[in-house]
Amino acid sequence: MLGVVGSVAAETFAQLDRLPDDAVVQVDPEAVVTDAEDAVDRAVEAIAAQIATGGPVAVMVATEPTDVSTTRQAGRNAGLTDEETAAHIESTLATVARAVHETIALDGLFLTGGAVAAATLDALDARGVGLAGRAVAAGIPLGHVEGGAVDGVPLVTKAGKFGDETAIDNSLRFLATNHDR
Repeated sequence: MLGVVGSVAAETFAQLDRLPDDAVVQVDPEAVVTDAEDAVDRAVEAIAAQIATGGPVAVMVATEPTDVSTTRQAGRNAGLTDEETAAHIESTLATVARAVHETIALDGLFLTGGAVAAATLDALDARGVGLAGRAVAAGIPLGHVEGGAVDGVPLVTKAGKFGDETAIDNSLRFLATNHDR
């Protein structure tokens, strides 16, 4: 199971705090704009190692509010606007998801943060999302990816500012036990 977390909402940070340390892979907040290729390679290696142990993993750039300012400052130092830095983050996280799938076929995908979710689905050449009629919790639906590299893979999406502190952990656990393709 792979979670791709693009939201920087306070609710998302609280949800990330509930995940076990080995289930969190942070893409270096500065490298995302200074050396994205190396940042992707390091993240994919760490994710593949965690998935190989049978555990889910969530990847993100920001695990706390200071990471947001660190990344923005790194972008400014590289001559980027905040919007361009955000685009780098979206692209880098989407590239990580694609590379993870090419390394270890994904059997479940969790996405939060609208722009990152869209970029990730685009990177995986998805045509759309089908809903399964079930949910992790109210407002956190289970679906599946339609088309592309991960056609049929179970998918849970969540708005960044939504859910209690267990929402991401519960979503990853739900995918682990409900991933019939």
